[in-house]
Amino acid sequence: MLWFTRVSWLLIVFFSWAAPAATKYLSSSTTLSVVGPAPATDFETRCKQPGVIRCHGFEPGSRFNVNDGSYARNYDSDYYPPSGSTAVRMNLDSAQKASGASSLKAFIPAKSPADSSGSFVVRFSDDGKTQLGLNEEFYVQWRQRFTAEMIRPFASERYSQGTAWKQTIIGAGDTLDTAGNPSKVSYSCTILEMVSNSAPITIAGKETLRYGFYHSCGYYFGMEYWFQPVNQIIMQHQGPPYCVYPNDPQGGCMLYYPDEWMTFQVHIKIGSRWASGPNDSVADSKVEVWVARQGKPSVLVFDSSKSHPDGFPIINDASLLKYGKVWLTPYMSYRDDTIAYQDAYTWYDDLIISRNKIADPK
Repeated sequence: MLWFTRVSWLLIVFFSWAAPAATKYLSSSTTLSVVGPAPATDFETRCKQPGVIRCHGFEPGSRFNVNDGSYARNYDSDYYPPSGSTAVRMNLDSAQKASGASSLKAFIPAKSPADSSGSFVVRFSDDGKTQLGLNEEFYVQWRQRFTAEMIRPFASERYSQGTAWKQTIIGAGDTLDTAGNPSKVSYSCTILEMVSNSAPITIAGKETLRYGFYHSCGYYFGMEYWFQPVNQIIMQHQGPPYCVYPNDPQGGCMLYYPDEWMTFQVHIKIGSRWASGPNDSVADSKVEVWVARQGKPSVLVFDSSKSHPDGFPIINDASLLKYGKVWLTPYMSYRDDTIAYQDAYTWYDDLIISRNKIADPK
C-alpha cells in the first residue's frame, strides 16, 4: 500500500502546480441518505433535492464582488483578479450557458503567466459560516465547457517541464472565531484542498489532456495505483478498456472534449479523524469522482476504495480547517508567459453543493 501511494505521489508531482440562483442551508446534524441512482434532471430540479447546501447558476444579477487587493475585502469578494493585476478576466456570459440565461466565462490570453484569469470563489454560504468537517460528507457538481485551444498540453521552456490547468479547488473555509464569524482568510493552496486538473497524455502519437485529480497543496498525491491484471499503473479507475501510464493504448482514459458541456462531480466523505499524512489511511474516509460528456451518463473515474482500500487519507493540520469554499480557476503552474499560444476560454455553470449525490443533468 505504501508503495502504491508513493507511485501516486510521484505521478501527481509531475503534473501538478502550485447572490446565487438558489441557496439552501442544512444544519450539520442533518442526516440524509441516497436510495438508488437518480434520473437525469434539469438544474432547478437538482437544486430542490434533499441535502442541497448551495446552488449557483451564474445568472444575470448574481453577486460578483471584485476584490480590490485589500485584506478586509477577502470575506465578501467573489472574484479575485490575476496576481499582481487588476484585470477582470472572468465575467457572466449570456451567449454561452448550460442552463438559465448565462454562465461564468474565463479568458486565458495567448501570452499569460500561471495565474492567467484569476479565480471565482463560491462559499458554501455567503457568510462563510457553513463548513463541513469530521464525520460529514458532501458532493460538488459543476458543468464546464472548453474551447479547442484549451485542450492541449503547454510546454514550459522556462521551467523545463510541461504543464496543464486546474479546473476547481474544493478547499478550506475561512477560520471562524468563537462567535462563528470568519476571522482568518483561507486561500486556495491549503493542505485540505481537493483539486480537479488536466494532465498531459499521448494517444497514438498525439498529445492531449486527460482528467486528473489530487489532494493537498504540499503533498500533491492522487489515486493512481499499480494494477496487476494489466501490469501497469492505472491513472483512472474505469475500465476495461483501462487508462494506463504513461500513454493510453487501450483508449480508456476520460479525456476533455471541446465545445460541449461536460459534467464533473466530486464526493468527499470525511471520516472520524483527519490523516496526518499521505500514508496514514483513515478507514471511514473516501473520495469519488464522476465525469460525464454532454448528453451521456456519468462515469466513475476515481474511486479511492480501489487506490486506497484501507481508507483515504484526507489530511488536515493543527489549524483544523473545514471545507467551505470552491475555487473556479484555470490556474496553470509553470506556464511560460514568453510563449504565445492562442487565446483560450472555459465556462463554468450549474454549481451544486449537496450532502447527497447529485443527479446527472438532462
